[in-house]
Amino acid sequence: MTEIVYYPTGKTEATFTIPSSVTSINSYAFNENLHLVTMVIPSSVNIINWAGFVACRNLISIVIP
Repeated sequence: MTEIVYYPTGKTEATFTIPSSVTSINSYAFNENLHLVTMVIPSSVNIINWAGFVACRNLISIVIP
């Protein structure tokens, strides 16, 4: 898996760490996920498409190396 296409809005985890195999995040991949508070993005990710995190109202911390 090298691309995050869609993260299910029904997932309830507050923290998500993207696997190091991922190199890109699609547009709207995390659209309207209300449970995410912290996102950890590894250095392998070199593309975050437009609106990848749109309407993630509770997302307050994104860790990027």
